[in-house]
Amino acid sequence: MSPTTYFDDIFSKSGFIQNAWHRFLIGSSSPTLEISQISRGLWEATEKLNFSQKCILRTWAFRNAVRLKPNLYKISKEKLEKFNTLIATSIEKEIKNELEVNISYIVKLRSYSITQLIFLTEIIKNIFNEVHKKYPTYNQGTLFLKSYHTTTSLITNEHEYGNYLDLHFRFAEISRKDSSNYFHTVRALENRADFNRFDHDLATDFGNRQLILPISKGKLVIGNRENFYILVTFGPRTIQLNLNIRLLK
Repeated sequence: MSPTTYFDDIFSKSGFIQNAWHRFLIGSSSPTLEISQISRGLWEATEKLNFSQKCILRTWAFRNAVRLKPNLYKISKEKLEKFNTLIATSIEKEIKNELEVNISYIVKLRSYSITQLIFLTEIIKNIFNEVHKKYPTYNQGTLFLKSYHTTTSLITNEHEYGNYLDLHFRFAEISRKDSSNYFHTVRALENRADFNRFDHDLATDFGNRQLILPISKGKLVIGNRENFYILVTFGPRTIQLNLNIRLLK
């Protein structure tokens, strides 16, 4: 049985990919079967799969050895910090009186792929907690979040890794569609061809341009499974969000 035939067989088993992708390793213990042939077999077998399964097996089959046994390859903290999505937060405006506090932040983020879902929940909570710690007697209000970019969208959904992957690959598959026959390609505003018709469609069809969260009794009112992302297309790139917190006594 060739490596391709072997992979074809195991990938055809119902539920195997969905339940085993994060435990799946490739390698060769035989001098007569080089790892290059195993890799070629994996590549050929995954060519027949749908987009999300193809992508996750082609990437994670190589990463899992390191992820499951991190002592094989230790990544320094300095290297990991290069891939932080949060670049900086800065206060743009702060107004306070006896009854109200109004603080506006600029949140600068970085994406690292053509299409990426960036997790925002912890960023939002951390900024809110910092503000409320500074003004603990102001316990009611709203948190407002807005993106400045036409090829981004704010997404509210469950933060479960299978759900995240389904969303990510769905958006990535739409984003990579051929846009050569669309008018935006020819007559882009800046007189350059963007070839990103579907990035604009994603920003329009999914999620929202802005997000408003209530603040009650000194806490953000968020559902138990509600989490927040920004869908960033046309990357890698840096983007800016406006986050405004209004607190009342």
